[in-house]
Amino acid sequence: MIFRSVSARLATWMLLGSALVLGVTGAALLEHTRRQVLAQTHREALALANGTAARIAARVSDAMAITRVLHTVLPGRTADAATMLPDVMRGHPDLSGIAVSFKPANDLPRTTLLVIRGPGDAIRNVELAQEQTDAWYTQGLSCADGCWQRSFMADTRGGSVVGFIQPMERNAGVVASELTLDWLQALLGSLPEPAGGYAFVMDENHLMLAHERPGFVGTRASSFLTTSIVRSKGAPMRLTAEDGARVTEPSWAYVTPVAGTPWQFGLVIPESRIYADMRRTFLTDLVLGLFGLLAISALILTISRRLLAPLSELTLQAERIAAGDRGHALPYSPAHDEVGRLTRSFEGMRVELAAQIEAVAEGSRASERLASELDIARLIQTSMLPPPRHAGVDFELHAHLQPAQAVGGDLYFYLVQPDRLWLMVGDVSDKGVAAALFMARTVTLARNLARDAAAPDQLLAELNAELEPDNDACMFVTLVCATVDRSSGNLFVASAGHDAPVLCRGGTCVPVAVESGPALGLQIDADFPLASARLLPGDELLMYSDGITEADDGFHELFGESRLLAALSGGHEADGTRIDRLLAAVSAHAGHFRQSDDIALLALNWQGRAMRTRFSQRITPHRDAVYALLDAAEAFTRAAGAAAETRADIRLAAEELLVNIVDHSSARSIDLTLEAVNDGFDLCIRDDGPPFDPFVQPEPADRGQVGGFGIHLARQLADTAHCQREPGGNVVSLRFASPSTSRGTAHEPHH
Repeated sequence: MIFRSVSARLATWMLLGSALVLGVTGAALLEHTRRQVLAQTHREALALANGTAARIAARVSDAMAITRVLHTVLPGRTADAATMLPDVMRGHPDLSGIAVSFKPANDLPRTTLLVIRGPGDAIRNVELAQEQTDAWYTQGLSCADGCWQRSFMADTRGGSVVGFIQPMERNAGVVASELTLDWLQALLGSLPEPAGGYAFVMDENHLMLAHERPGFVGTRASSFLTTSIVRSKGAPMRLTAEDGARVTEPSWAYVTPVAGTPWQFGLVIPESRIYADMRRTFLTDLVLGLFGLLAISALILTISRRLLAPLSELTLQAERIAAGDRGHALPYSPAHDEVGRLTRSFEGMRVELAAQIEAVAEGSRASERLASELDIARLIQTSMLPPPRHAGVDFELHAHLQPAQAVGGDLYFYLVQPDRLWLMVGDVSDKGVAAALFMARTVTLARNLARDAAAPDQLLAELNAELEPDNDACMFVTLVCATVDRSSGNLFVASAGHDAPVLCRGGTCVPVAVESGPALGLQIDADFPLASARLLPGDELLMYSDGITEADDGFHELFGESRLLAALSGGHEADGTRIDRLLAAVSAHAGHFRQSDDIALLALNWQGRAMRTRFSQRITPHRDAVYALLDAAEAFTRAAGAAAETRADIRLAAEELLVNIVDHSSARSIDLTLEAVNDGFDLCIRDDGPPFDPFVQPEPADRGQVGGFGIHLARQLADTAHCQREPGGNVVSLRFASPSTSRGTAHEPHH
């Protein structure tokens, strides 16, 4: 009872309104703050990444510079290399080794001098035989301007080593300066990244040269990370485990190249660490705001009760008048505030109420006469439509029309012809008598034009041409129109601004993909794209108006397409009970809320006629004959109504098998047979070559071998595949289920 008073409701609504404003403002502020925090983190992380990359580049540039000096100096001092290189090592403590290999004279074996830094900074020379350094030497000769080697494990130096290698001048040989990666690992460990973050250095082969998590050193980066680096072009990247990144929670990665090397430095920071402080601050502010709202509501409740107390007396007197005591005058109020003016207004209303009651009674009698006339109009409108049920040898039709008012603007229409069926559902703009008249005109025109029309797009264009002229009231109608070929089950659909039909197969229902044209009656010379599909025995096609999907439950929650598909799916009926189930679901959703729009439904239960067609042809084994055969087979599948995806799969599988026979078999003839059945296609290839079963071979590693990747691809494209040896040759059989049975509703545009 407390919420019946104005003061209580005022306080409640003020609290709810303030809470809503606080929530929206808080959410906007949180999002703004989140973006600023993220942007600041991006700036700081990129600055850290760029600075660290610069430090690494400065460190490795010494090795590059030494190599470029030595490649010029060493050719003239071949005999001094063994004494000169240790001095170079002592002058550059960052180097872990220098390797030089001179091109031998005549046919003498080549040796390589390796100067390395051992424990205690001791420097020693090691000679390596030619067979130990052939790959290294060859790589150095190919790097005209010098290049970085891939990292390798050097036991003599106690860890991973990477070197910069370059050929010497005058083709004298190859020289390389080498660095251990221990300093790089130590550098990553000293970085000031947030808790939970980590850094890494990756080479050009996506291998981790260094990583703050030692277990990842030497491993290859995830394909998602490498792909993201290329795509981001230096911008921050968001990594998630769902995308394939090696992270335990959503994180941001900042990757920048190391100048002078093919390496990249990366920094990864968990998203939770970025927003942790912001969330704590926001929750504290939210709690304080809620306490403030409660205090304001209590203050409003107290003040409003004192100000609105005079209304209580007026309410008691008004209730007596409402109970029928219209002869009782309200007490006079001399006040000039809102309560006084309201009291005097109620007294004037009481005087006029009696006169109004008589006027209302007369209006009620007039409404009864109008309702009787509208009932007659509804009967006339219904009589213009076909019967709600029609059955044929290969189909059943069930229709339902439910106006929101006495008469409405929704319509359904069908026409049964010997070779095909015409189906139509539409919705006229507005409701009531004007919509009913426009609907009657549309049905009459459709009945006359459908008998000679060739396809749904033509019928819609002709209807539009009849409805658009002299349409001063700017009325329009949305229509979805379909035809079904009774011999093949081929379905053609066109839409003029209307919802697409739903095709139910077994327990699954999905909309037919059709591109809509404009509504009829508004635009001359409009185009209406045509879509096609194939109906199989047992399929049901449902056409409906938006009175279904826009049914309201009174709380602005519409029934929607997802509930429509859920209500239709899950069963298989042939007697129209899908319509009953759908109407029951709509009624349950609306509850006691009145019907807000007209409803029209038309359902086709298709039994169809069994179809099985066959294509067969023999060729001699050469490629020109193969491609001519493939063209003929594709023309057959197209005529049989196969979807584009199915046609492509059949052609590709047949091509791989036929070319394999031509290239790798001594067969003298090849027979191809292709049969179209209601739920797919059967492909059979026979040859008189030696026994060979391609499907028992393991997945090949070489594209050039017999039964190679092409055979493996053919096996993957078909739903079933097997090979058997019969007298006189090999027989390969493949089965291709049509997409309408294995991958959802089949449909493709009609051109």
